[in-house]
Amino acid sequence: MSVFLKLFLIFCISGSSFSLDRDDFYQDPSATTLAAVSDDGSASGLSLPLTITNIKGLPNDSVLAEAAIRPGLLSLSPPTYNIGLQRRPTFTTFYGRSTLKISENVSLRNRALNDIKAKFPALNKDTIYPTHLLLFEVDNLFPHVGTIVAGTIAQLVLATNGRYTFGIVLIVRVYFDSLSYTGSYNDDYSQLLVEYPFAANGGYLSSSAATESNVDTPGKYIIDFNDALPPPPVCQCKKRLEALACHTMKQMSGNIPSFCSQYM
Repeated sequence: MSVFLKLFLIFCISGSSFSLDRDDFYQDPSATTLAAVSDDGSASGLSLPLTITNIKGLPNDSVLAEAAIRPGLLSLSPPTYNIGLQRRPTFTTFYGRSTLKISENVSLRNRALNDIKAKFPALNKDTIYPTHLLLFEVDNLFPHVGTIVAGTIAQLVLATNGRYTFGIVLIVRVYFDSLSYTGSYNDDYSQLLVEYPFAANGGYLSSSAATESNVDTPGKYIIDFNDALPPPPVCQCKKRLEALACHTMKQMSGNIPSFCSQYM
């Protein structure tokens, strides 16, 4: 067996161990940038183009209409709903860059739908089809530890139509140092992270998050943020058969049962 064939087989067999890269991120050059912050900066009072309801963990009458970002954390409000890619204690200075953009790109929205359906195939695609994508990205994010290190590179895509919202997380690299994080579940930075399938103990990104997955693609995770999912689509087979039978009877004899009037 040739060396190239051996390498090809190794690649195919062990392909699941390869992680994502930046090219796998959702990218839209025409997306609207709401904010970009660097080195422990923050941005608040960012207005969203739609209100988001039906969010897990919020009262039924609550809506998300504004956003704020700081390194590693996206907050949607009111009320504050924290969604992070890497949490930190309040006393830690962070280096790196975080950006928040909004996209309505059709091809990206279709891609998001396909990603969601990979995790939730039974959902009605017309019901959950996103109208907007919130693109939250952290670039080389790491806490100040006295030296320059390779930081976290990841993207969170919130795909929403206002009623149904899903998260698509793409992780290229994780900065992991348990000494840099607290272990509390009830501080401001871990409100929602504990529900993430890629979160380690205490809510921060797991060191293996770039190679694991909940949809069989290393580094990719699909998250359900909904308080309630839509019911599965109802099969219309019976009505279609009835309509076909009615039209057939009309063509053959001209006489049709009374219930056929709804199809004529």
